[in-house]
Amino acid sequence: MNDLFSSELDDLLARLTTLLEANNFTVAAELGADALPRFPKSAELLRIHAITLHQLDRLKEALPLLYRAEKLNPDGLEIQCNLATLETASGRADEAIERMRASLRLVPGHPVILLTLGNALMAAGRYSQARDSYAMATQGRPCMIL
Repeated sequence: MNDLFSSELDDLLARLTTLLEANNFTVAAELGADALPRFPKSAELLRIHAITLHQLDRLKEALPLLYRAEKLNPDGLEIQCNLATLETASGRADEAIERMRASLRLVPGHPVILLTLGNALMAAGRYSQARDSYAMATQGRPCMIL
């Protein structure tokens, strides 16, 4: 990838992230859809576009994008966690649990993985396991708002 191409992609990803943070999902979805043909091998673009579609309740469109991103970057932690979140949202909590457990084997104790695992366990009705996962994610210390 040449520097101009990389710079263009970086600028696009920054713009998409800004739109997501501003809850401007419709514009972000249009921008992402327009950009995918130009950057078909960008796992990060696929991931961000999938997140955008999920925010617009377009889960059936979002999941295949994340699976494509996973093929491009199978070890991507963010991709794995986003996939688990969407699998949970689509009623496939058991798949999400297995995905997060596999991720934990690669990155033991990672708090985002543990939180995502906790969410999937909650969705599967495994409340005590979810509680334990949340506790490990926060290392047993509740967050305090001052």
